[in-house]
Amino acid sequence: QEQEEEEEEEQEEAEGEEEEGEEEIDEGLEDNEDVDRILPRNSENFPPLTRRNKTEIDSVLNQDEDRDEIVCPKLSTPLPRDRLLCMKDYVWLNDEVINAYMELMRIRQEAFPDKHYPRCHFFSTFFYSKLTSDGYNYNAIRRWTRKVDLFSMDKIIIPVHLEIHWVLAVVNLRDQRFEYYDSLLGENHECLDVLAQYLADELKDKKQQVRDFTSWPKYQPQDIPQQMNGCDCGVFMCRFADYVSRDRPFDFIQSEMNYFRRLMTFELVKGRCLTL
Repeated sequence: QEQEEEEEEEQEEAEGEEEEGEEEIDEGLEDNEDVDRILPRNSENFPPLTRRNKTEIDSVLNQDEDRDEIVCPKLSTPLPRDRLLCMKDYVWLNDEVINAYMELMRIRQEAFPDKHYPRCHFFSTFFYSKLTSDGYNYNAIRRWTRKVDLFSMDKIIIPVHLEIHWVLAVVNLRDQRFEYYDSLLGENHECLDVLAQYLADELKDKKQQVRDFTSWPKYQPQDIPQQMNGCDCGVFMCRFADYVSRDRPFDFIQSEMNYFRRLMTFELVKGRCLTL
């Protein structure tokens, strides 16, 4: 009986040591309150970041390291640390990071045909600014789609920069409507009118067909995740694009943006989206 009691005590001590080890790992995630709070969420939209992942992310975003070091080597245009530092908390996202993330979503779409994602074309951040140069200039971007049939797509994803604010515009060919997602809940009929004119010009140029798209509905929802600060619009815009390109309902909030900054950093470094 004494031997059995000793064995039970040893077993309890071993279990106690395992639990202490688990607590030590968990403490490694508590450096960032948002990450620690979000990780337990049971959703495919919130892939967990491990302690090792977080260490790698912190190293990549360490501004004291070599800023010219290529930290995203798997992208078609590799990014140095200097361009990725905008992923630190409370910093505006730059064009390079947003365009790289659009590339990751395109790669995901091609890599997982079994997921039956909507067929999306992802324009770069320069598309809309070129299109609206001098008011409206179709010729400025006419050749951008010489190798792409936009009318075979379900959705056209367009990041739009409005001076100091990022929003997402979508031409939803499948549902025949124009969509506008603004984390500040703004509306922009002018932007959607421009895209209606662009779609008509593209159809005439590439298909030699004439059609008026101005009758398509303009969907500018007000019940979407809302930005509560002045620096996360780019992150919100990328999340809108991610969810729209997977036909997922929005389920994120402002307090989760720091987590998404780290997730996106990790995805850019690895060259693939973790949300499927």
